[in-house]
Amino acid sequence: MSTTVDRDFIAAMLAAVRDGVIVHDAAEEVVEVNPRFCQMSGYTRDELLGRATPLPFWAGGEAPRAGQGRAILIHKDGRRTPVVVTTTPVNSTGGKVVVVADDAERARFEQQSSESEELSRAVLSSHPAQIAVLDADGTIIAVNDAWRKFARENGGNDMTGGVGTNYLHVCQSASGSFCDEAPAVVSGIRAVLRREQPVFEIAYPCHAPTEQRWFLLTAAPLRYAGGGAIISHLDITARKQHEDELRDHARELARLAEQLARSNRELDQFAYVTSHDLRAPLRGIANLANWIEEDLGPQVVTDEAKQMLALLRGRVARMEGLIDGILEYSRIGRTKQKVEEVDVGKLLAETVDLLAPANGAQVVIADCMPTLLTSRLQLQQVFMNLIGNAIKHAGRPDVTVRVTTGDAGPYQVEFAVADDGQGIDPQYHEKIFVIFQTLAARDKVEGSGVGLSLVKKIIESNGGIIVVESQPAEGRRGANFRFTWPKRMKGA
Repeated sequence: MSTTVDRDFIAAMLAAVRDGVIVHDAAEEVVEVNPRFCQMSGYTRDELLGRATPLPFWAGGEAPRAGQGRAILIHKDGRRTPVVVTTTPVNSTGGKVVVVADDAERARFEQQSSESEELSRAVLSSHPAQIAVLDADGTIIAVNDAWRKFARENGGNDMTGGVGTNYLHVCQSASGSFCDEAPAVVSGIRAVLRREQPVFEIAYPCHAPTEQRWFLLTAAPLRYAGGGAIISHLDITARKQHEDELRDHARELARLAEQLARSNRELDQFAYVTSHDLRAPLRGIANLANWIEEDLGPQVVTDEAKQMLALLRGRVARMEGLIDGILEYSRIGRTKQKVEEVDVGKLLAETVDLLAPANGAQVVIADCMPTLLTSRLQLQQVFMNLIGNAIKHAGRPDVTVRVTTGDAGPYQVEFAVADDGQGIDPQYHEKIFVIFQTLAARDKVEGSGVGLSLVKKIIESNGGIIVVESQPAEGRRGANFRFTWPKRMKGA
């Protein structure tokens, strides 16, 4: 049983050898060959077994008898190949083992190995990190130029950079800013050397007298039978400083966010208190006007007095509207909106119904209005102000307002609210969006001057834009307000 196992083991071993192998017994007969020699000579195993010298595949009939020498291998088809032959006697049997290597192939292999080694050395030398190769015990056996330079600049061995020194011992005796991390470094490298850990990394300080420096140490195992590890030290000072700056910025942003939140809370409280304090005397003025009219009666109150009292009540109503507008304007972008699916066609119909245009005025809504994921309240505020303004400022009772829509790209839709009224002179196209600005006297057209500024702020807070187009001087009637709106509002 053991003989069969040994024979199978030898056959497998011979098959794995990259060179040709011939085994002779004491009588010089061939007792075994491997597949590689059969390939090199062109003969099959059966053709070779049992043959004795002179052998047809050697020039001169036989190979060198001992040691290493050169010979000519003659292929079965007559081709001649220079080879290197190594003959080793087997003392126990009196036979010998002949190993045959293709001379040209071996030269190519040696050249490739040399080139590969030079390439590896060049890569190692040019790498910006400081790299050292350790053996299985932790002793430094090779370093790159960056390692030598760092050692030279920091008082180390100028010629070797620590080659021959046990790196674990160096770490254990470390002093200065590296002391705290040294035990973890030693433990991590040992785990890598024992193949207990695939890689070990740690950032550590290595401060010089004139600067603060940080490095990243990485240890990775060498994948060969002898073991060992590759150690690299990469200067991460710039990255560390950037991370510190980012943390400082994050803290500053958090501080500013808290300050903004506090300011918003104070603004909300101020707006509430202010509106409450302003409304109370306004209600008193309105009530006083009503009491005067009721107490004096129709016999005493003249038509002129009635007109003055009505004007007074109108001023009070305007002031209350102004307060409401200011409160609403201050809250835009600071309060969370409910986002829902909104059929814009139905929303516009509801808006027109709420506005209840006077007889003669009409609002025409185009077909195929989109359905959006948006804030119903904000979009309705925009349409109510634009349509309401178009009717109010048209300068004619039979005004027609048209609401149309169009696509504005993958993320936005465009709406237009156009009328055939008196229009807006281009010199006022910017002014109308400024808060408290009105073009007509408030005694002629009631308004707070907040509506369009509110519309602009709502649209821009949702990433859109609004423009007005009107050229009444050129004989074109009406104004056209175009604005963009998100198809899917943030938070949807």
